[in-house]
Amino acid sequence: MTKIAIVGNAPFKIDLADDIDQADIVVRFNNAHGFGQDRGARVDDLFLVNCGGQPLEWMRTQDFWDQPHVIATPKVTLPIASQSGNEFATWDKAGNPTEIDGVNIENELRTKLERMGKVVQTLPRQTYSKACRTVANPDGSFTSAEPSTGFLAIFHYLNTARQDDVIELFGFGFAGWDGHAWQRECAWVEQQEAIGKLIWRRPP
Repeated sequence: MTKIAIVGNAPFKIDLADDIDQADIVVRFNNAHGFGQDRGARVDDLFLVNCGGQPLEWMRTQDFWDQPHVIATPKVTLPIASQSGNEFATWDKAGNPTEIDGVNIENELRTKLERMGKVVQTLPRQTYSKACRTVANPDGSFTSAEPSTGFLAIFHYLNTARQDDVIELFGFGFAGWDGHAWQRECAWVEQQEAIGKLIWRRPP
């Protein structure tokens, strides 16, 4: 049995550092709010969004790469597989990062991270497609249904875990950028919790 702690970025008022750090695998994502404080100081797999304005911003300065959680992680998972080589060539020529959410910089991030000594994996394209369908609109369309990085981490580990593995969520509030389908993500996680697939430690 492997205990997997997936740590979100929602605020909570109690110290869960020991509960998180005692897991066999600790998964975090993006800016890893609270790392080194009340959310523990371990990270074994860091999911980093590799499409859109956020990673473009990271690539422009050294600040993000000097963050303790980025330095600490031995492994990075990029959740959005590329579809063509043309998607990778524009990050350093782009204007306002918030205006180019379709740019995928998987290759640039992989190169950067491997030079830092990280093991880098990209999720299979079908994993992202399945996650999109999971949070699609009731009519099957994908408007405002781009999965969040945290949801992709949960989705991946639930789909690759062994039957006796224990997946526990900490600090997930399912709120933030309005481009994600938070209510549908939350509903799906609640369904998985109801059938015993995971434990959700909700923020108090």
